[in-house]
Amino acid sequence: MAGLGPEPAILTLADRFRQQGLEVVASIDLAYEGERHRHRHSIELETAIYRIVQQALTNARQHGAATHATVEIVEDE
Repeated sequence: MAGLGPEPAILTLADRFRQQGLEVVASIDLAYEGERHRHRHSIELETAIYRIVQQALTNARQHGAATHATVEIVEDE
């Protein structure tokens, strides 16, 4: 993920879940990737964001028997 950044990594993750039968709609608006901020977050924070989304989708599919999920990440400047 370090090379990709969180948005493309999360979109790729959503695609993997789609291939497993969970319809995922993802909307991601991060300041750096939207060119509203000059610096990326630390790798630790980007990894945490990714892992939280990953765990939430896993829980929705495995424990909630979900067929649809929405991921929305919005960062204010």
